[in-house]
Amino acid sequence: MADMTDQTITRIEGRLKVTGSAVFAGETPADGLLHGALVEASIASGRVIDVDLSAARQVAGFVDAISYADAEALKPSAVTALIRERTVHFRGQPVVLVVAASPAAARAAARAVRVSYETAAAVTSIDAALEKAYEPAMASRYPARSKRGDAQAALQAAHLVVRNRYETAVNNHHPMEPHAVVCSWSGEKVTVHTCTQAVFGTRAAIAHKGVSVWLKADFEVLMKRVKRLNA
Repeated sequence: MADMTDQTITRIEGRLKVTGSAVFAGETPADGLLHGALVEASIASGRVIDVDLSAARQVAGFVDAISYADAEALKPSAVTALIRERTVHFRGQPVVLVVAASPAAARAAARAVRVSYETAAAVTSIDAALEKAYEPAMASRYPARSKRGDAQAALQAAHLVVRNRYETAVNNHHPMEPHAVVCSWSGEKVTVHTCTQAVFGTRAAIAHKGVSVWLKADFEVLMKRVKRLNA
């Protein structure tokens, strides 16, 4: 077997990335571009009572904000669940989207938003929720229950069985760009530049009928090919 340890593998995009020359989806230029920033829930469980935008509106560059109050009319679905409901399922859940003229203004306005909550007890361990555990019928698009063969019979009939515990080191992901999306409108067509790995799923979510009704516009979604994805 050839020794591969002393061979260097050249990545065709390596120089672009390490020199900062690579252009990612979030850096796509667009005329009149506005920027969004999320206000995330500061509690782990509960309900949003009120969203106060008065201080955010005073931030230079503030344009608008969207919360449950604007989206409650949306048809309930997996796509619209978080933006249209008051219930807080986890700390860090997006509760308001702030739009501004620059990324800095969007972040500053998001920090100025004041959200009032009604807190509830949070389930923070598996043991605390075992009594409510259930077996779902589906896992994504596939049946949750999947069984092939007889594992116990195979183990009993095996000539040799190795039982051990193996642990792997922590593996942290450090993408070179955040998840970002740039949308540009031209009549009834919106062109989307994003770093998603689920192109068709993302397109379906953006073109969701409930969203188009909410925006009072029918539109066609064009997903652009992304040359580079995160790392």
